Amino acid sequence: MLVLVQFPLADLRPFVVEPSKTERRPDWSLAPDPVEPDFVRGFGPLRTRPGLSSLTVATWPGEGWFARVDHGIRLPELTAEMFARAEAVPRQVVRRLFSDGLALWRLEVGIGFDLKTDLDAQQTMDLVQGVLEMPVRVRLRGEFGPALPLIQSGAAIEASLTAASTFAKTPGSVRLMKLRRGRPMVMVETNGTADEPPRVEVATAAPGARRVVLGEADAASRIEVDYATLRISHADLPIVWLHSAWRDNAKRVSAVRTHLCRLHAEREVLTQVLRASNRGLLDDATPAFEQYLNHADLDLFADERFGVEQSELRRIFDIYDQIAPAERQALADVLGRRRQSGERARRLVQSYRDADERITIVLPGASMNDNRVTILGPNYGPINVAGTFVNTGNIISGVGNSQLKTALEALHDQAKQLAEKLPEDADKESVANRTEALTKAATAAKPDKSMLKVTGQGLIEAAKTVAGMAGPIATAVAAVLGIFGLVI
Repeated sequence: MLVLVQFPLADLRPFVVEPSKTERRPDWSLAPDPVEPDFVRGFGPLRTRPGLSSLTVATWPGEGWFARVDHGIRLPELTAEMFARAEAVPRQVVRRLFSDGLALWRLEVGIGFDLKTDLDAQQTMDLVQGVLEMPVRVRLRGEFGPALPLIQSGAAIEASLTAASTFAKTPGSVRLMKLRRGRPMVMVETNGTADEPPRVEVATAAPGARRVVLGEADAASRIEVDYATLRISHADLPIVWLHSAWRDNAKRVSAVRTHLCRLHAEREVLTQVLRASNRGLLDDATPAFEQYLNHADLDLFADERFGVEQSELRRIFDIYDQIAPAERQALADVLGRRRQSGERARRLVQSYRDADERITIVLPGASMNDNRVTILGPNYGPINVAGTFVNTGNIISGVGNSQLKTALEALHDQAKQLAEKLPEDADKESVANRTEALTKAATAAKPDKSMLKVTGQGLIEAAKTVAGMAGPIATAVAAVLGIFGLVI
């Protein structure tokens, strides 16, 4: 069994200066020299990746080799006691860095386990929790930083890889531009069939998770992919279960695993590139930027890869919308002024979908204690209204502006009453999610006024379906929006 955490990162530097004018090491476009392999400074050498088909390598640039990062990321001594709740024994560590040589970087940290017993949903999430809160130390300019939970190490990884890939010949303005991390992903991978002696690896997906079945109908041939959203404190990230009868080193399983990891990274990197473009951080159109958009268009909208219809897998990650609806037209305008075709720009921007489709597993109450995360009481299933309101209340409790805090508390109370009175579970969850989104937008360092208006109007519309709630909700929304000079 494998639990893998992936950190995607976007490199914007090639879009503001031609790659040929900077020292870029290693050369990710070439397979590593088996005698004197190139290396990532401070992390480790390049290695050829075994077990991939030639089709996989040709389909995804940069997936045929990786850099070992064991010199740059230090893990604790892994023992069975660390994962006692799940009765799993760690047996293998995965630490790998991939890059397509242009904008996409992705770093994997994973633990392979021998299972003493088959795992149910609770035990599986206990194991995932153990990996996410595992303390790691990241190397920056020759020194290892403090031990932090793996899930909270994204900023350290971002800074460390930026320093490792920035050289003296890099132009001064570009030297200040860092890699930009996206949303991490958790992958749980098991194999075996129910009649395979002596025992098989089984990890039961949480109730309500969506499923994609790849291949034939019989259990011995198909690959099953279950997916949901894992919520830790204020962070939402995709969690994917990959299960098949194939051994984990089978080429077909490796291809699907690579497919899922790459699709996740492609989506997150695209988000960072689009946002940077909309904010004016990128220069006018460069060949590298045009090349990237062309590849993003081809990669994300391919009909199939490895005989698998890509649209089904792509939907797993399309719902993690980090671009507010009001930004999409602005992005289309920005990209339209470049030499890219308007149609390609529209396809990429409009591919972001509404996040309401997510199935969420809530791990509420994340708190720091001696550099470790304590994640309390997971709730499983598609409807996690109570957990969402708890998260929203936690955000509001930390607001320093007394006027805003009072207004948000009143809205929070009215929204909870509205959710309780709605008959449909999906409507309850929608109100909880909109309340949380409005609260996050209002308490951000730079409040998103477009998101405030959209979510506020959505709450008012939902309240119109319940007698006596439209007035109180409209008043509460107006009080929050009025602080920002907004009127609905």
